[in-house]
Amino acid sequence: MKNFLCIAFFQVAALSCFNATAGEDVVAGEKAFQKKCISCHEHSANHRTVGPDLVGVYNRKAGSTPQGIHSRAAMESKIVWNDRNLDEYLASPSDKIPFALMSAHGVEDPQERADIIAYLKTLTR
Repeated sequence: MKNFLCIAFFQVAALSCFNATAGEDVVAGEKAFQKKCISCHEHSANHRTVGPDLVGVYNRKAGSTPQGIHSRAAMESKIVWNDRNLDEYLASPSDKIPFALMSAHGVEDPQERADIIAYLKTLTR
């Protein structure tokens, strides 16, 4: 029984480490969002920011919210915000959507991008 518990513990620990590197750290994503995104992007019902509301952004078409300012390029892009598109956009907004209005530079760290995306997935109405 003791060996079984040790094996189970190490399996859980290994899975936890895998998830952390796979971008499952929502808490770190929220902290990064607060640091890098909140000054321009809303994530509540207040709609007081210049950037688009990011509540429900996951699986939403780019440039499709009535709140915030969108570039024509974003609205015409036909991009749907999934893991890959969000990662590419956060890495380099102007490479993913040329002439996008997002003034922020890209998020260089892949883990930080994955964490922000994990957090964005939690923002639902």
